[in-house]
Formats: sequence, C-alpha cells, structure tokens
Amino acid sequence: MATIKKPIPKRYNGSFIDGNPIGLFKYFTKEGRVSAKVNFINDSLSSSEMYFDNGFVMAKGKFINQMKQGKWFTYSRTGKLLNVFNFDKGAMEGTQYLYYPADQETNSVKIMEEYNCLNGLKNGSWKQYFKLGRVKSEGNYSMGKRDGIFIYYFANGTIDTKEVLKII
Repeated sequence: MATIKKPIPKRYNGSFIDGNPIGLFKYFTKEGRVSAKVNFINDSLSSSEMYFDNGFVMAKGKFINQMKQGKWFTYSRTGKLLNVFNFDKGAMEGTQYLYYPADQETNSVKIMEEYNCLNGLKNGSWKQYFKLGRVKSEGNYSMGKRDGIFIYYFANGTIDTKEVLKII
C-alpha cells in the first residue's frame, strides 16, 4: 500500500539578500491563511500587521532593531480599534489608550482607560472612564505600583470610595 505524502504547508514567502529578509513577507497558518505581513524596509526597520483567523487585522505597528517602536494599534475580531499603545525600544512609554468597542450606529470610539508608562511600567496619572465619558476611577502610579490617592466614582459622578496608598 502506497502512502500519500501531504505537501508541507508554506510557512512564509519573501525574499532575502545576503541572508537578510527584504521587502514584503507573508506568513501563513497551517491551514494556509495569512497570519501576518511584515515589510522589511532595511536590516533594522520593519512594519508589521498581524491577522485574526477571520482575516481582520489584530495588531499593527513597526519594529526597530526587532523591538516595538512608536504607536501600535490593536483591534477586535471585527476590526474595531481597541488600544493604542506607545513603545520605545520595546517597552511601553508615554500615554497608553484603551477603548470601548465602537458604537454600532455611529462607529465612534470612547476611551475606557488611559495611563502613562515609563520604561514599560505604569508611572503617573491613571484614569478609567464610564462608557458615557465620566471618570470612573483615577489615581497615580509610581514605577508600576499604586501610589497616592485613588478615587472611585458612581456613574452620576459622586465619589464612591477613596483610598490612600503609599509605596514603602
């Protein structure tokens, strides 16, 4: 009885120059769907898009020296913007934004949470919002640890709880 060999699925396609990737590379799942596209601009700079199995973009951004750099966008399985993260040399840096899923009728997005990062750690002001835009909770972080006064609000804007936290 002869055995039938199944072809090995192609993992990626793209070109190399002197052993280095150059130009557009497409990466594939075992089933043959595109899982990512990476454009290798030079030996240190590339831009990337990663995809859900349904074809929608999952995340996109750029790499410098194989580390995330600048704005990175993440999306829901239906293509709606969820987050905008800022990176410097692979670590979250600056203000980060998380969004509620887009409104079905207006397609507008509303901020759910925002905070600052330094060297990949929450550092500075932090706020969460109710879907209608009012502040839900707020506080401060110092190098990844909650520090100072944290206030939690009811949807009508009145204070629910306050707590004081100090880093020891």
